[in-house]
Amino acid sequence: MDKVENLEDIAVVKETGEYYVLVEMMRTGACDTCAMNGLCHGHDKTVTHKIITDNEYTIGDKVKIDISAKLRIASSLFIFLFPVLMMILFYSLSRYLFYLTDGISILISFAGLIISGFTIYLVDKKVGRKLKFEIIELLD
Repeated sequence: MDKVENLEDIAVVKETGEYYVLVEMMRTGACDTCAMNGLCHGHDKTVTHKIITDNEYTIGDKVKIDISAKLRIASSLFIFLFPVLMMILFYSLSRYLFYLTDGISILISFAGLIISGFTIYLVDKKVGRKLKFEIIELLD
C-alpha cells in the first residue's frame, strides 16, 4: 500500500519575524477538489499563513509548504461524514424517541443537515486560522 503523500504548495514570504514567517499562497486547481478547501483557503485568490520557524528567510523567497496527510484525512472525515451522521441522528431521535411519523422525521433530518452545515462553517472560521503548515524547502 502506498504511503499517503503530503499536500505541498508553493508560497512567497511576505513578512519575517524572529520566530515566524508570513507566507502567501496562490489558490490552485487542486484546491477546488480538496476537502480542506474551506479550511485552508476559503474562496480567496490568495491566502496568508503564519508559520513558526527557526530558519531565516527574506521577503520574496519562494518556499515549498507542507500540509500533513493526517490533517487532510481528519478534515475530510469531518466535512463528509458529519452531515450524514447528523441526518441519521436527527431522524432516529425524532422517529424512535419522539415517535413522529416518517415524513416529519425526514424533514427533521434535513434540519440536522442544515445545522451540520452551519457547524462546519463555524469550525471553518475558527480552525482555518490555526492550521499548521511547515516549510519543507527553500526554492530558487
